[in-house]
Amino acid sequence: DSDKPASGYRKEDYLADVTALMGELGQKEVSLVGYSLGALVSIAWAAQNPDQVRCAVLVDPSLGTPPGVIAHYQRMAAAAPPSFSSREEIRTYFYTKYDRNIDPDLLEEYIKWGFFPDTPAPGYWSWKHSRQAAVETFATRVEDNHLYLPHLTCPTLFIRARESQMFSPAAWDALQEMGKGNFFFAEIPGADHGIMLQRPGAVADLICNFLQEVHAN
Repeated sequence: DSDKPASGYRKEDYLADVTALMGELGQKEVSLVGYSLGALVSIAWAAQNPDQVRCAVLVDPSLGTPPGVIAHYQRMAAAAPPSFSSREEIRTYFYTKYDRNIDPDLLEEYIKWGFFPDTPAPGYWSWKHSRQAAVETFATRVEDNHLYLPHLTCPTLFIRARESQMFSPAAWDALQEMGKGNFFFAEIPGADHGIMLQRPGAVADLICNFLQEVHAN
């Protein structure tokens, strides 16, 4: 488990973290896979460091997101309960949030790794991630992320959840109309922005197949 600084959760902070990690590991080239904000960070880092990125997979990035949707997610992040009295209460929270359209086995894994048991008191469960980080991170999404897109030169797979609230149909269409030969597209039905909890197998298959194809060439 990592530390939770009081601040430093905007996109430029994450970009600096990726750069520092690359230096620490001594990596010359990487393949980037990012979901949601991670996809936005991947877009920016790949555009800024084209010689170090072999390929990128971007899962439901927040592109063309309506301001009202941004505000809704900011309110949700701020209003999320700080702790839960049982695992069942956690399940109810997520089933309500995603209309029960969640892989139950994956949700159990998320609870196992995403919460501290017996915190803040015996029998309670609290988030491992910083709630303040979630609020600060959502402010990042209003930036002009699309400005980086023309500068992506590596093979790049965009994966969109068909009912996504964050990756707008207009942005999806505009990407395809750019006509960049290094851009590839896949849309997954039966999922919204919670795609990683709703259709994990479909996402994993697309990622693995794309990475294998790129690295085979």
